[in-house]
Amino acid sequence: MPFAVRKGFARFDVKAIIGSGFLWAWFDALFMSVFFSPSGQQGFMSEIAAICIFAFGVPLYVVTMRRSDAMRRLLARKKIMAAVAVAGAVGSLVLVCAGFADSWTLLFAGAVLCAIFMGFAGLAWGAVYSSDGARSAMVYVAGGFAFAFVVDVPLLLMIPVASACFFALLPAASLLMLARVDPKLSTYGFRNELTTSSEQNLAERLRSSFGVSLPALGAVMLIMIGFGYVQHLASFAPQAVESAIGGGVLIQVVRGMVAVVAFLVVLVAPKRASWMYRLGLLAMVAGFSLMPFLYDGQSFEASGAVIIGGYTVFDVLSWVIFSQVAHTRSSEPVKTIAVMRLAVGACYAAGAAIAIVLSFAMPTNAHGYEEAMFVGYLMTVAIVLLLTSKEVWELFAPQVLVRPVAEVSPNVEDRPDDVLQERCQEWGFTQREQEIIRLLAVGRTQPWIAESLGISENTVNTHVRRIYQKMGVHSRQELIDLVLNA
Repeated sequence: MPFAVRKGFARFDVKAIIGSGFLWAWFDALFMSVFFSPSGQQGFMSEIAAICIFAFGVPLYVVTMRRSDAMRRLLARKKIMAAVAVAGAVGSLVLVCAGFADSWTLLFAGAVLCAIFMGFAGLAWGAVYSSDGARSAMVYVAGGFAFAFVVDVPLLLMIPVASACFFALLPAASLLMLARVDPKLSTYGFRNELTTSSEQNLAERLRSSFGVSLPALGAVMLIMIGFGYVQHLASFAPQAVESAIGGGVLIQVVRGMVAVVAFLVVLVAPKRASWMYRLGLLAMVAGFSLMPFLYDGQSFEASGAVIIGGYTVFDVLSWVIFSQVAHTRSSEPVKTIAVMRLAVGACYAAGAAIAIVLSFAMPTNAHGYEEAMFVGYLMTVAIVLLLTSKEVWELFAPQVLVRPVAEVSPNVEDRPDDVLQERCQEWGFTQREQEIIRLLAVGRTQPWIAESLGISENTVNTHVRRIYQKMGVHSRQELIDLVLNA
């Protein structure tokens, strides 16, 4: 193994990459209709299952946004997560049975169980991805995608029934690996609630409550609607299912190859990651531009493959954006991840449902060119929003990507101690609060501070709230900026 790759691996938890890979391999199986291939129901029935799973997961994210403390406690309980793992495995097997029995009742039951798994697993792994912001998300998400490809290949070579059964075990394998990950990575931190005002507009409320900018969220939503539409055409539509390779399989092979390349880039040359993301977004634009001209041709899968290849890079980018937001300026990181997963789930389901309705309303594809052109315009708008967002690309500053946590901002301990102590006295800090502010400013999480100082996490949270109030700040980044300017 090249030295640069070994060095990249050494900085991260390989168990997290493997467990994450099991999760994304399960998603691949969903889009490749693996659970319905033994019964020959790869088309309409398998797509309805995927839509239901994404849609049924939406209420869980809404609950998380309203009751984040309760969700954090559930995610930390091993018995709950074990039950979630069982739900994912059983739900996947129920989908296999639904295909054989041609039963919509079984399909919806399996979708509910799988949605429970998808929701909890997405939030749980989101804690790992956001544990160190953009840097951890790049490696764990791209690495998970790449490892998923490694898992997919041998399982797809099995007979359909065996392949479906093995893929059904991946939810349990994913959460089993999560249980073995360092708790400091897999536990959400806590920050003081940011203040909101009834006079704030939607964009201001999103940013003050979840740390999310409206352009970034809007771009994700538009792209996921387009993704749902393209997945219908490239993976589930009759022409895709009947193709020689199988549209869904071809698309996931392309996705896997792109994921491997992306993983190597973020390991070996993290400073170049921003260029990789830009190329991925431009690839999506190229694929959507080609789609109208190839809509009725034999080469339509080519445009779908280009789009999904670019989407794979975008998928990593979206996790990086929201993980960095959760890590640096969100009032509650779990809420930020929930907002992202809510947008992804609702908009994918909407895009796929729209594609199905249009396919039934216009079975002859009389307006296929116009449909593809319209979707292409929407995707171009979304991608332009991301490409022109200064806020997004600031995440890839070299100091954010390659420096240790304690050096993301200049170390507060490098400031003259008498200057800092004088400012702390002006703010009216107690001795304990001075200890905590120093640790906060170098990037330590509340759980880490609690363990280091030998006090409870609730006590740390109380101190943090008082520190924020005395300083007049609403986020850790504002605290760091104020301390560094002291």
